[in-house]
Amino acid sequence: MKIFIPFLLICLSSLAGKALFENRPESAVAYVVELEALGIHRVLGPMKSFLADLAWVEVFRHHRSYQYELVDEKTRWICALQPHVVKGWDYLSWNLSFNLFAEAGENLKKKEKWLRRGIEQLDLGLSLNPDSSRLLYSKAVTFFIRSKDPQVFSILRSICREDPHAVAANLGVRSRMLELGSWPESTMVIGMLQKAGRYQQAIAACIELENRFPNQKRTLENLIKLFTKEKNAGSQ
Repeated sequence: MKIFIPFLLICLSSLAGKALFENRPESAVAYVVELEALGIHRVLGPMKSFLADLAWVEVFRHHRSYQYELVDEKTRWICALQPHVVKGWDYLSWNLSFNLFAEAGENLKKKEKWLRRGIEQLDLGLSLNPDSSRLLYSKAVTFFIRSKDPQVFSILRSICREDPHAVAANLGVRSRMLELGSWPESTMVIGMLQKAGRYQQAIAACIELENRFPNQKRTLENLIKLFTKEKNAGSQ
């Protein structure tokens, strides 16, 4: 029985990983929910972490060799094995939306494929970890950075059917990185608010950050002046 339970978990996790790899998120979630309902993840205990650690070794080995599609496959397996460890979902999406996206070169169809899948995996991770600040922030950054390319901006708009800048700003605020994040993370969210034309909110965020980062007071004062100027110019 002790041997059977780990074997069953590995088989079911592999099925979940296969569903993720084949881009069938509904099936993947069903497998993950079934695993948790049966309590098999808890029974496996430390072995679950051990198996995931072995898989991470493979992920980094493939990454060093620029074998990003293999990175994708292994990371999906990790996400199925440890669905509530957000590091896996974060890494998986980043590999899709940035590494494989970059490898697509000028091929817009491939770019759209990898970007869409990266966002889908973040959504899947968020469906299992709805309060994850890290995943909300990662999705916001994906929208914010990728929207800088006019061609990709139209792809993002077709994916979310909203203004990508507004989506990024909303996600950035929801991530609470203005309260919890480091200086780079906080200023990234402020940049999202600026791009979305939410100057008053960006100014308020700068004022709040003066207390958290007193050594950045001059930078924040300059940002407040910039946002005030842009706000006034837009209202004319």
